[in-house]
Amino acid sequence: MHKNVGLLTSEPVDPFWHRIYERNAVAEASLFPMVTPADGDTIRPYFNAGCLVVRPERGLLQRWRDEFTLLYQDSILREMCAQDVKKRIFLHQTALTGAILNHLERGEIMEFSDRINYPIFFEQMFGAKKKFNNINDVITFRHESYFRDPDPDWENQLQGPPDKIAWMREHLFK
Repeated sequence: MHKNVGLLTSEPVDPFWHRIYERNAVAEASLFPMVTPADGDTIRPYFNAGCLVVRPERGLLQRWRDEFTLLYQDSILREMCAQDVKKRIFLHQTALTGAILNHLERGEIMEFSDRINYPIFFEQMFGAKKKFNNINDVITFRHESYFRDPDPDWENQLQGPPDKIAWMREHLFK
């Protein structure tokens, strides 16, 4: 969705990502540019773990687990994560990135449209350039922690069918 702990393609590989690539044996040839839906930034591969569809027989989720184990047991990465909370929180997504890049061909990776896992109010929570406030064509959405303390007029900011907004009001505030 956004750069988060990823790297712009214009940035050099920093020590954190160098260690991720090294520990997960990610070949530079497997890297390709991705454009973030929230900001339009061009980044090196960095995958969100929010919504995945996988073929179980390919074993990607086991590989993700194995690569995450390598990363969180690494003393250098532990130190980097101790100094940067975002790196600590999103280390699992760096492991997912390694698993995908190492075990899938580029043609096997399909990016969902932002109608799936649509991040409502993402700009308010994370400063995205794009607004995510129209649920008319949304299939599934995520709200992170937005409804713990929403704007008082959130319903007026959201565009979409009144019955969907009413459902959100009823089910997301329990």
